[in-house]
Amino acid sequence: MSERRAAHGIRDNKDDRRFELQIDGHVAFLDYERANKELRLLHTEVPPELQGRGLATQLIRHAIDAAKHEKREVVSMCSAVDNYLAKHGQG
Repeated sequence: MSERRAAHGIRDNKDDRRFELQIDGHVAFLDYERANKELRLLHTEVPPELQGRGLATQLIRHAIDAAKHEKREVVSMCSAVDNYLAKHGQG
């Protein structure tokens, strides 16, 4: 599995095309596609056992930071990302 670990535990699982955060045997993730100059954010999922900890927000922030680093435009196809961008923008 190809992955890049971030300081806060989020990894870029390039094989499965998602950012992941594993806690207590559960995985929260944000699916994506890299296409041309875009990072398309497709679906965010946080298992019930991990909800209420702000993990979706952490994953979304990480994805936005990755897009900036890679000089890609963020394209949201996910309601959680839409909500985040409406409140915070792309930073």
